[in-house]
Amino acid sequence: MAAPWLAAIFVYPVKSLTPVPAASVEIAPGGSLVNDRRWAMVDAEGSLINGKRTADIGAYQYEWDGVSVPVVSPATSLIEDAIHGFPDDVDSPGPTVVSRATLAEVAGWFDGLDADAVCARLRPNLILDGVPAFWEDRLFGEPGVRVPFDIGPVRLEGVNPCARCVVPSRDPVTGAAIPGFQKRFAAMRQDTLPPWARRDRFDHFYRVTVNTVIPPEESGKLLSVGDAVRLA
Repeated sequence: MAAPWLAAIFVYPVKSLTPVPAASVEIAPGGSLVNDRRWAMVDAEGSLINGKRTADIGAYQYEWDGVSVPVVSPATSLIEDAIHGFPDDVDSPGPTVVSRATLAEVAGWFDGLDADAVCARLRPNLILDGVPAFWEDRLFGEPGVRVPFDIGPVRLEGVNPCARCVVPSRDPVTGAAIPGFQKRFAAMRQDTLPPWARRDRFDHFYRVTVNTVIPPEESGKLLSVGDAVRLA
């Protein structure tokens, strides 16, 4: 079997905005990566401003010194949760995991996309290398059962293949959508589902990357680029 390793880490300080690559990152007390989705934008009514609701989310930019509250332009209010962040899946607030080969495979389904472009659309936290496409489908099992695995010193638990929303269909800068994206994605995902993936976890095939949970006792540990990935 191939030997997987952690090839890249992405933290998204402001939910729905551009990522910050990291050489290492600490596990937050709430089971997320420190500073990942720590802040979220809200409008005057207190509703979230995010990629699902805002096609031109690429118009928002921010500056962040790694310590202070980010400065977003155009100016908007921010809310903060330094413990849990603002994950899309509150039941699985750990980092999302995907292999570099998966990004390349998905890119091949659409004209004009490469692995980096797919990464920008899917917005994963942890990129694995040294494995074939969809290797990460090994990291979820039957419903209700978490699959433990280690990245370096950190124990994670895989939960399910992540259901995608409208965001991956859109260019993250311009907001322009690829016509028929979801339909083609689902058809290709079904056709290329690896034998190690549990088909019964796919109520639909518009799913990719793996949602995770990090046990409380892992808080304060570090994930680092180059760490080995091991199935428990």
